[in-house]
Amino acid sequence: MSKEDRYALSQMRKSMTIENGHYKIVMPWRPGNTSLPCNRSQVLFRLQQLKARLNRDPHLLEKYVQVVKSYISQGHARKVELGDGCAKWLQPHHLVLHQLKPGKVRVVFDCAASFDCAASYQGHSLNNELLTGPDVLQSLIGVLCFRVGRTAFTADIQLMFHQAYVANEDQDFLRFLWWPRGNTSQLPEECCMVVHLFGAKSSPSCTNFALLQTAEYNPSDFSPTVLDTVQYNFYVGGCLKSVDSEAEAIGLINELITLLHRGGFELKKWLTNRPAVLSNVSVTNRADSSVSLDLENKETQHVLGVKWNYAEDELQIHINMRSKPFTRRGMLSVASSVFDPLGMLAPVILVANIRLQDLCRTGVGWDDERNEQTSYRWKKWLSGLPRLSNAAIRRWLFP
Repeated sequence: MSKEDRYALSQMRKSMTIENGHYKIVMPWRPGNTSLPCNRSQVLFRLQQLKARLNRDPHLLEKYVQVVKSYISQGHARKVELGDGCAKWLQPHHLVLHQLKPGKVRVVFDCAASFDCAASYQGHSLNNELLTGPDVLQSLIGVLCFRVGRTAFTADIQLMFHQAYVANEDQDFLRFLWWPRGNTSQLPEECCMVVHLFGAKSSPSCTNFALLQTAEYNPSDFSPTVLDTVQYNFYVGGCLKSVDSEAEAIGLINELITLLHRGGFELKKWLTNRPAVLSNVSVTNRADSSVSLDLENKETQHVLGVKWNYAEDELQIHINMRSKPFTRRGMLSVASSVFDPLGMLAPVILVANIRLQDLCRTGVGWDDERNEQTSYRWKKWLSGLPRLSNAAIRRWLFP
């Protein structure tokens, strides 16, 4: 780890406490005095922009209000006194829509937003004052290699970032403006998040550190397999694991639920290729089955960017076609958009990379139009990409 990572880790270790069943950790600040200025007027302007967008879509407004209300009702946010109105740093927030999850609205705090509040604070933001913290995430490829055991299962930690709370002295930097009861016609009031934010660059390190500490603090009460699963088979709240038998999977799932509950983490959206295993998980904690609209009508689930056809126990790649101009820049953008962490599509991506290498050798500019021959080859390669959605490889490695 770097010197900054070690410093951030020391802050997290020294400050960690358990209150009401959840870990509470400071935000890892850069060394020195942190003194962010008042940015209320700028954040109020951002809120008005958000208001204009939400008022144009009542359905979107309703979902956004429900999310913020849930933060307050679940204790992840609280209302605060307005005070003098110019003493605390405020966080702007906005909505994000996920193309793979239609209808779901995510509230994201823009911790990277910088405001020119004073000459000495130009360009400062919350993220500029925070350390990223050590990278305690496991290798994505390592987590995706849940291919050794015959029985596989996945689960997600519900609202993972919101299960690790922020130390009391840091909560004033997480204030935000919100309308009373979500009524945009009223004047906004100040609220405060008390959990690590989705948008703060230190949140992944802090919440994953809390997750790992849950296993480290309970070594004698659980089997080594369970402790290793927490350490090596989670990636940003997603768990992927495979074992040899259904009985082993059932026992492991029950222990995982009990262990993570001690740290305030709740595992939801359970999914497995063995119905007998899933029957031991409560219905409310199971994943909703999504049926892919192909001729075979298979049941699939997105797992860290890869599609897992759990009915047939096969891995597939999600292809998101992008329309880009036939330039070197556009070709690179399309080739890079094919997310293939396991290298299943290497023979296909290699063809595109060879085309780009040929263009580099000829000295073609990034935005120069391609000749007819190059465009034909590129269009032919593009026409084959949609068919990759029908390709699959067996998840289980053995015959």
